[in-house]
Amino acid sequence: MAVHGRTRTAHPATNSRWNLMNEMTEHVWTQAEIQEKHHHEKIIQTNITGISESIEVLKRKKLYMIEYDTWEEYCTGHWGWTPQRISQLVDFDVVVKTLPEKVKQLVTTEASARALKPVPAAQRPKVLEQAQKAAQKDSNGHVNARHISEAAAKVVPPKPKETPKQQFFDKTGFEIPENLHNLFLRTPEVMGHLQNLSAIRAMLRRVDETRDPLWLPVNKSMTGSQVDQLYAEIKQALPYAVCIYCQGRDDTMTHCTACKGRGVLSEHFWRTAVPEELKSVRDKANKK
Repeated sequence: MAVHGRTRTAHPATNSRWNLMNEMTEHVWTQAEIQEKHHHEKIIQTNITGISESIEVLKRKKLYMIEYDTWEEYCTGHWGWTPQRISQLVDFDVVVKTLPEKVKQLVTTEASARALKPVPAAQRPKVLEQAQKAAQKDSNGHVNARHISEAAAKVVPPKPKETPKQQFFDKTGFEIPENLHNLFLRTPEVMGHLQNLSAIRAMLRRVDETRDPLWLPVNKSMTGSQVDQLYAEIKQALPYAVCIYCQGRDDTMTHCTACKGRGVLSEHFWRTAVPEELKSVRDKANKK
């Protein structure tokens, strides 16, 4: 005997959900499939443990579509449960199955199973033994979720906090590759030399204005021009932007003529030599 699934009209190109529904509603359900569905539903109805395999079969074979269009509708319509509630029951079953027989009976509620779930399987028996000792100090001696959580905190070492990866960005807002971090971190080294040159500039202006006799032999104009040129040259070393041509990658920057193999561009090069269309591409990448 075969039973046809219910049919409906749906546009074939609407989306994958409708396509799946059309495919399944045209399926001819055999008596064996119907019996298999009833078999697993009986297991779910009569057992608090052992239901995870039945749930998995109903979902994998889509046997719920004998009655309903979706898993969500089946959960609420057939069982009166939400899909989340089904997941809780499955979690309970899976957790209990990992336990040795001597401690299985200590997990009697879904709340207890949820408290035990984060504990590595190998440490669950020890956690339950500690929880049982704590429960025996209470009036009823019944192990509950609180006992398990407190025991787990003592038995299972806390996970080390992950240090978030520190991000560095260049002056254009582009993330600096890790291999260039040290180069950008040397910015103060260059800035120190520039500040020294700025101090010489200021000194030349001051002694020229005051006509300090100590500095009269010095040609302030020519020396000032030389300091300006030296300042501009040293400023070229100041990291400004990750090279837009090689992206600062180890495998490409060695032969890059724009950044001279260092993966970094100066502010002067960025402003005067990089085409506007490439700057636009970098801006778009930074906004993602």
